Amino acid sequence: MAKPHHCSDAMYAIMKDCWNHFPPKRPSFAILRHRLVAILDEPDNNVFVDQIKENICDIIRTLSDERC
Repeated sequence: MAKPHHCSDAMYAIMKDCWNHFPPKRPSFAILRHRLVAILDEPDNNVFVDQIKENICDIIRTLSDERC
């Protein structure tokens, strides 16, 4: 799956690690927690839903179109 428009590289790396075809290669919950806390602790690198200027419905529609 392609990286979503508002997704950071660090978050996308976590997503891809979780999708690993070989389950033992997927991160544990402890590792996920550590990595997510590190992302949230980085100033100015996070985009939250309430900060997105675009209409969320348009974003969802675009994502749906990309899957068709």
